[in-house]
Amino acid sequence: ILMTDLRKQTYPQFMSFIVFLEERFHKRIIIMPKMCGRNLNAKHNDLYLKIDVFSLADVWTIFRKTFMHHYGLDPSHYISASSLSWDAMLKITKVKIKLFTEMAMYDFIEKAK
Repeated sequence: ILMTDLRKQTYPQFMSFIVFLEERFHKRIIIMPKMCGRNLNAKHNDLYLKIDVFSLADVWTIFRKTFMHHYGLDPSHYISASSLSWDAMLKITKVKIKLFTEMAMYDFIEKAK
């Protein structure tokens, strides 16, 4: 599968997922000014923090379930998005990366750091 073909297949699904998350998140954020007005005292601040934390937890849970469904990888087991996307790319393309067989190849990578 060419990357352009893969992008054409998955990009619309990804964008509709992002729009879905944004709509859910913005609905919760819009609630706050209506409930609290402009002055945030301690009680309202706690409420705002709870809404914020629960919204982020909701987004993470949906993202995690979706990613596990599509790629079979758990984002919670990765330290960065780049390592997660690297493994997803390797899984989709089924590319096998060979180990370095020459010291010059290793030195080239080390110099790039």
